Amino acid sequence: MKRTAVVYLAAAAFCALFGYVYTLLGYGESSPFMSFMFLCPLLLGAVPAAAAVLFGFGGGIDRIAFNAWNSGVALATAGCLFHGIVEISGRFSDYDAIYFALAALMLIIASLRGMFFAKRTAERGKMSRP
Repeated sequence: MKRTAVVYLAAAAFCALFGYVYTLLGYGESSPFMSFMFLCPLLLGAVPAAAAVLFGFGGGIDRIAFNAWNSGVALATAGCLFHGIVEISGRFSDYDAIYFALAALMLIIASLRGMFFAKRTAERGKMSRP
């Protein structure tokens, strides 16, 4: 999980730099979605991963839940990027809602899977003890 936190911090830094450069090259036009795109990997990725490392439960995370969470974070970040580009261009699109809906779905699936896996592991641990 330590490596995951570092990767998410790097992704957040890249998103912040990308938004800044895109604003400079976009003739001064900016979008809040583009400007704050770095918050998706920072708040949804780096902070939970760092908390997992600090509180010591990083090793027991289910792989499916972990991958679903990463996919949700990636979809939210891509949705911010897409919405920002469309907003800067002065147009409107309904497709960005699909990104955010799928991101929310993946995050919910990951949370439910993580809770189910933690509960199942705890039950298994109770059964194996005399």
